Amino acid sequence: DVAGGAKGDGARIIQWTYNGGNNQRWLPQPVGDGSYVFVCRNSNKVLDVAGASKQNGARVIQWQNNGGPNQRWRLYTFGSLYAVFINVHSGKALDVSGGSGDEGAVVIQWDWNGGANQLWRGVALS
Repeated sequence: DVAGGAKGDGARIIQWTYNGGNNQRWLPQPVGDGSYVFVCRNSNKVLDVAGASKQNGARVIQWQNNGGPNQRWRLYTFGSLYAVFINVHSGKALDVSGGSGDEGAVVIQWDWNGGANQLWRGVALS
């Protein structure tokens, strides 16, 4: 979820109950090297690791697509329902900070550890 439905560069990505809003809809676009950029339907911005950081805890935001490796993600299946997103630049996983189950919890990158807070399930969109 893009916090507050914001459309600008740098808006935070947070965890929120699915409500069908366009700020929760992400369209995967293949880059050609096996990775993807994820474009938010609300803003036309992409999922981005802030500042091209390689550090654990770096925030995930939306930003105008600039082709940077910090905006590209590889997906790996985990079981039959889930995927793990690994950032091409940092090699770290998309992660809900602190393993929180709360609405509004910040999405960050962190070393892959197999936690449930790093497993993502997509919903088919019409």
